[in-house]
Amino acid sequence: MRASLRFTGFWIAFTLFDVLVRLPYSTSFWYLNEDAALIDGAMRSLEQHGILHWFFHSYGPKIIRPWQLLSFAIDGHLFYQQPYLSHLFSMGLLGIAQALLCIPLRKQIGSYWALFVVGLIGVGRAGAEPTLWLSDRHDLFLFLFSGAAFASTMKWSEVRSRRESSAHLLLTCVSMWGAFYANEKAVVLPPLLCLAVLFHHLKRKDSLTQTLCSPRYLTFVVVSLVSLTLYFLLRKSVLGVFIGGYNGS
Repeated sequence: MRASLRFTGFWIAFTLFDVLVRLPYSTSFWYLNEDAALIDGAMRSLEQHGILHWFFHSYGPKIIRPWQLLSFAIDGHLFYQQPYLSHLFSMGLLGIAQALLCIPLRKQIGSYWALFVVGLIGVGRAGAEPTLWLSDRHDLFLFLFSGAAFASTMKWSEVRSRRESSAHLLLTCVSMWGAFYANEKAVVLPPLLCLAVLFHHLKRKDSLTQTLCSPRYLTFVVVSLVSLTLYFLLRKSVLGVFIGGYNGS
């Protein structure tokens, strides 16, 4: 209960902060460039194929991004004539992502530094483009699922109950796949999470050799690498390539 209240408090605080930072231009927010066309296309596509279709088919040159399509359809059905509500929806998602990242980060670097670092994401370009431009919302979902993966990974590092450990490891895998489906850049997430677990153990004064050879850490590394390998195989079967996005890079 306390954890839920803490998360809700951080979510509301970050969302209000992000809204206030963007207040000078948020009140005149409108869809940009091809945003309206993307919404119409997503609505027709989902009506024709359904959402599950886009988990296993290409959306764009070399990308699989179902969350982005789903969010476009939500915009079309709920906010199409009220783009400012769409903007607030994006800000709410950004606030959730920041809260997910901030709560475990507080234990690593302290509350003030965690608030400062995560708050910078809200005021910087990384937090602005995904909330102002629908075609960039894939980065918002990447941030959201990466935050969830980091939070569940840090929780997994702390618990010792076998049941809780398995639950948090499963949640980490689900979050990683959510990030994969948000943006192909998420392929760097599994190794980053492995490093986060390693640094967490070293901070607790565990030796490097002891950590690297521990069954728990090796299990996490194997699960992360298996998830990453399966994603590459999915890309190969659906898109014909292991890596790529809008272009070869």
